[in-house]
Amino acid sequence: MTKNILCFGDSIIYGYGDLEGGWVARLRKRIDLNSPESDPQVFFMTYNLGIPSDTSRRLMDRFELELAAYTRDPADNYLIISIGTNDAIRNTSDKSLWTELPQYKANITALINQAQAAGAPVVFLGNMPVDETKTHPYVYDATIESSNHDIKTYELTAQQACKENDVDFIPVFEKAIQTDYPSMLSGDGVHPNAKGHAYLAGLAWEYINGQKWLRV
Repeated sequence: MTKNILCFGDSIIYGYGDLEGGWVARLRKRIDLNSPESDPQVFFMTYNLGIPSDTSRRLMDRFELELAAYTRDPADNYLIISIGTNDAIRNTSDKSLWTELPQYKANITALINQAQAAGAPVVFLGNMPVDETKTHPYVYDATIESSNHDIKTYELTAQQACKENDVDFIPVFEKAIQTDYPSMLSGDGVHPNAKGHAYLAGLAWEYINGQKWLRV
């Protein structure tokens, strides 16, 4: 029997900034080491479905098709979704957001509805803070910028959408902001470095272990 853990999102899911493949690759190692302890006849496959620069809208455009591609039985899938850092980007020219907040909430709700329609357990993972000394504007693109105020607002909005639809949410921003979070970011001040990806993998693993996903 094969079970799938599908991780959807953007470049942070993809693992940009980490030579070890990012937090999803690190999570896979933990899952591969621990899943045989529950039942040697059940094998967990962890898939990285992160695409750099994705927003919630872009994820919606591919979500249903990609989810179907991994679904033989809806009970085979567990979903982790983390999206919002790019939605909260502003254009420096006019300060407009890549995704306005009401639309972002609607997109998150739509993703939840599609996951629930497929019968797959789903959890959302929040967003890391940025180093604002490097994001006004971005060090690699002077046309865009990010603020921790916006990122916090978008995380809280995603958390509210999850609460309204009875879906679990793993907060990241409020926990990370109380740490030396710049040390967990790569040189661009946005993407996690190896330390940051290890931090996110730990949060995801803590949830999976607590929910006993591997004990089927």
